[in-house]
Amino acid sequence: KIIRAKLGKRPLMNEERRSGILDIVNTKRSRTVKELAEELYVDGSTIRKDLKILHKKNLLKRTFGGAVSSSYSVTYEPVHLIHKEEFIEDKKAIAVKAVELINENDTIFLEASTTVLHLAKILPFKKLTVLTNSIDIVNELSNHSEINLYVIGGKWRNEARELYGIIAERTLKELKVDKAFLGISSFTADTMTASDVSIANLKRLIIENSKESIGLTDLSKFGQELFAYVSPISSLRYLIIDKNLSLEAKEKIEKSGTTVILA
Repeated sequence: KIIRAKLGKRPLMNEERRSGILDIVNTKRSRTVKELAEELYVDGSTIRKDLKILHKKNLLKRTFGGAVSSSYSVTYEPVHLIHKEEFIEDKKAIAVKAVELINENDTIFLEASTTVLHLAKILPFKKLTVLTNSIDIVNELSNHSEINLYVIGGKWRNEARELYGIIAERTLKELKVDKAFLGISSFTADTMTASDVSIANLKRLIIENSKESIGLTDLSKFGQELFAYVSPISSLRYLIIDKNLSLEAKEKIEKSGTTVILA
């Protein structure tokens, strides 16, 4: 609402509105069409037209459902670490869809992720075996009487509150799970990437050692390409994402064999 605060409640001229879009996207690094429309008090079709024009001028990078700053199309740090307190309601809705995939006596892996943490908070009182590399998830489930809880050891990564690295990888190579629920740092309709090679390696091992892999993500991660390749999007059995994903993107992802569930 900063742009509106500066310019008042009058309708914005085209150039003012596009300048406002650039200010917001460059400040926040990514924004959906819905968010931009709400911040600038215009409809989504107007924002989409503006994004198309700005994309052609190479002033930002247009993605399915929004835009990212052209300065951050390939980065070492995922956008969501800067906005990890954002999209809370979307993450809660994604978790509700994810919990529906869990059955009695399943062995599941819950990867360190703010979205997966929301899933841990609503796990049903069923007999489950849970493996995780997240200290926050361990704290959440430590008093859950029906769960056999295992913690994957490794090197401590403070910013994500997770364990990773060679020790974690060696442990995972010896274990198999029915379902793995992963956070996604960044993805396109074809591939997933992460900010660090060690994190990418861990995600890849989790996928390889699970019968079904389920990716949990909000739309802000879409269209990003980070430093380290994880795997093709087709390695996921399900992708659960907020309902703002465009039909075009959904159909393209599902052509790879991954089922998209909108939350």
